[in-house]
Amino acid sequence: MTFSPLIVAVLLMTLSATTIAIGNTLIRSVGDIGIHPFEIAFFRCAFGFVTIAPIVLWQVRAWPTVTSAKPLVASGLCHYVSMLCFFTGVTLMPLNESAALSFATPLFATIGVALFLGEKVRARRWIAILVGFAGVLIVLRPGAVPLGLGLGPVLVILSTITFAGVTVLVKKMSGTERTATVVFYQSLTVMVLTLPLAVWHWTTPSWPAFWAMAALGALSTLG
Repeated sequence: MTFSPLIVAVLLMTLSATTIAIGNTLIRSVGDIGIHPFEIAFFRCAFGFVTIAPIVLWQVRAWPTVTSAKPLVASGLCHYVSMLCFFTGVTLMPLNESAALSFATPLFATIGVALFLGEKVRARRWIAILVGFAGVLIVLRPGAVPLGLGLGPVLVILSTITFAGVTVLVKKMSGTERTATVVFYQSLTVMVLTLPLAVWHWTTPSWPAFWAMAALGALSTLG
């Protein structure tokens, strides 16, 4: 039994959303016991790197090379900003609302691929984007509470915008780079960048928190 590429893509995106939802729960649970979001981000990338590195090295049998470093570095920096904003935002607002706001990422990504990659976006997709943004406004409740719900929603929205940039850059690299190689360098870049912040805000995690962050790294990388 074979499936069309579109069906496979939808199934993969659904699996991605599921693993990321579980990861968001782990972020909140570890943050609630006193681990700083920047430290969580470091462990997420460290365990993500440990997860993906053996796969990449087995595939290419050497240190992975890339065709163009610029979009890869840019995606790593966007991922870094997105992760710090999101991890902090998740600890500052209800988990269900942060998850709802994170669904804005595909909306910004669709606009991005239309503007920067020339992908055709037809009328029904623009209508879906408008409906999606209406949903974001419902979650934020502008006017009901100053700045929506506070700093948390602002950070989560900023995270969705920067992660949409990651999506656009990954889409751009999809024809020239291996998916695993892109994830490999993204994890390595963000791990290195978050290390000083993690050390500055360091709290030695308990074993349950340690294994929760290990699961977060593996699941987020899979996602």
